[in-house]
Amino acid sequence: MVDAVVSQSDIEAYRRDGAICLRGAVSPRWLAVLEAGFEMNLSAPGEKASIFHADGSAFVGVDDAENRSRYTGRADLSVPRFMGEPDRWHDIPEFRSFLVESPVAEIAGRLMGAAKANLFLQEILFKDAGAQTPTPWHQDMPFFPMEGEQTCTVWIPLDPVIPENGIEYAAGSHLWGKSYLPLDMEDPAAHYGTDVSGYDRAPDIDRMREAHRILLWDMAPGDIIVHHGYALHGAPGNTSAQRRRTFVSRYTGDDVRYHGARHQRLAPAMAHCGLAEGAPMDCETFPVHWPA
Repeated sequence: MVDAVVSQSDIEAYRRDGAICLRGAVSPRWLAVLEAGFEMNLSAPGEKASIFHADGSAFVGVDDAENRSRYTGRADLSVPRFMGEPDRWHDIPEFRSFLVESPVAEIAGRLMGAAKANLFLQEILFKDAGAQTPTPWHQDMPFFPMEGEQTCTVWIPLDPVIPENGIEYAAGSHLWGKSYLPLDMEDPAAHYGTDVSGYDRAPDIDRMREAHRILLWDMAPGDIIVHHGYALHGAPGNTSAQRRRTFVSRYTGDDVRYHGARHQRLAPAMAHCGLAEGAPMDCETFPVHWPA
């Protein structure tokens, strides 16, 4: 099954460009499972949910107890918004079933060229029609307490994706040998860890688009994007008339090591994982999902 989805030419394209779109990688059965879980997550956000109102007037985050107490379900928000929440696979059975039983972890492992795939993080991303909050150009890796090359994100839209609500990549940017400072998604002008050596501010790709090959795909439900942890990517606000629901799973391979202490000034160290500095990612927090 996975051999039919991931070809040698796909692996080569992923290694060259840092991102690839695989058509029809998720079956209708698994799409239905993800949709059920997604609607459950939207209706009952957990304590780690971040919610942006379209006009920027309110933000519900992990530490925003006052605003969070007023939110009891998506009907409470009358304006378009963006919502993200991590790791509900622990308590939403549909998410767990998909991650454990579907081919998604094997697809990630094969594209990374790894002998195993650890689930590092699962997220949902929701952009309602008309939501104006963009996702600025960034890399994923500097947000996470780990280092290595075998890292990837699997981006699974549950709705059609068009240029007005899609995600863009600077092709080959994972090979630039650069690490860019994590930025504040609520305030893209703000960066974390500006005093940490070895990190630069991400270039403004939108100001120099002609200098880069930009990857952007129209997608149907069932298509997926897999991108490298160091690939520069971003997305505009959703100016289309349709919402965009995306299920995201992030994986690490053989060469990735935990470096919480080194990254604690950049992003959360996730110390609850119990790993020692420099240890492989194998633990209960980051379980091996392939081979099963």
